[in-house]
Amino acid sequence: MKKSSNHKKTGSAFLHIPRTRVQSSKLSRSKATNHKIFSASRHIILIVIIMAMLMVVLAILSRVFLTPERIVKQKIEAITTDYYENYFYPQFTAVAEMQNPNILAEKMKRYETPGFSTITLRQLLLFDNQRYATAADILTAYCDENKTYMQIFPEPPFEKTNYRVEYHYSCDF
Repeated sequence: MKKSSNHKKTGSAFLHIPRTRVQSSKLSRSKATNHKIFSASRHIILIVIIMAMLMVVLAILSRVFLTPERIVKQKIEAITTDYYENYFYPQFTAVAEMQNPNILAEKMKRYETPGFSTITLRQLLLFDNQRYATAADILTAYCDENKTYMQIFPEPPFEKTNYRVEYHYSCDF
């Protein structure tokens, strides 16, 4: 028996009809678009998670390393370094060399054990036309400027960077 061409196809027949190239390309394009959206959203979520983790790590590190005690001590050490290397040492060597150019090591050796006289925080904040006056607010908020002091000890070969400093803090952190 021959099928007539007037025969109507039922709904289930459409399921078994092979898809044409146009229908499959529409489906594949929608799948590709869905995959791109899924991939982009997955990357965005990962970036947000990583950024949140970085923020937490930075908050913890800043809490640990940016304590008032650490900030104050770093500022005092930086000011002391600048004081000795760029202010005191050049003046000391100039005076020693005016007396006798070969006597610098001998003069410095005299202070190797007892050290130079103590320098208070107030003196550090006032030296060189108050160069560090802006740091005075935070330093004096935590430390007594008259009881916080340091002492510098020159070390051989008595050059600009050959020294050690003993710090004595009178601070409330």
